[in-house]
Amino acid sequence: LLMEDFRPGIGCCTITALTAVFSLIQKSQEIPLLPRDERLLFDQIEALAARHGYRPKRGRTNPLRIGAIVRALFRRFGMSGQAGSVLCLPAHQIRRELDAGWPVLLNIAFGYYHRHTVAVVGYQLWQSVGPDAQVRRQNLLWLVQDGWSREVRLIDHRAFSRPWSGNCSVYSVTRIRPDEHPLHSVIQK
Repeated sequence: LLMEDFRPGIGCCTITALTAVFSLIQKSQEIPLLPRDERLLFDQIEALAARHGYRPKRGRTNPLRIGAIVRALFRRFGMSGQAGSVLCLPAHQIRRELDAGWPVLLNIAFGYYHRHTVAVVGYQLWQSVGPDAQVRRQNLLWLVQDGWSREVRLIDHRAFSRPWSGNCSVYSVTRIRPDEHPLHSVIQK
């Protein structure tokens, strides 16, 4: 999903990312109250988010309020589950969420994705192997839908989380755990 398809010229990244996640939930689980139409779903999410501090005219959301928005969406759509945002969640815990079939949002403060929220749709683990067949180094790459491109993009976690990399950022992670079946079929590993 692209932000420009919903609110041209206004940064609605969090609402777009939530629309993507709840659209995936609808496709995998058939929740009766959850709209199938992505425009209608976006409008409902945006209206509810406005009651939690989202600013529709500016497109700003406090990243630490996204968990409350998700819990309200669960109630609105007749679902149950847990959601919350955590500052700088370690990579192994983000992977654990994805491995369990639960989607996450990555709320990024600085760098290329300055003040931006992306939906993490999976990850890749790249390894360099030496001549003696031993793993020399591992790179964890997050597969994200950033709302700017229809292509899945990659974020190198090492560069993202190391201050000396030049690409470091403070970030929070919003965990989304619907009690219905996890999204194993749509999360890429």
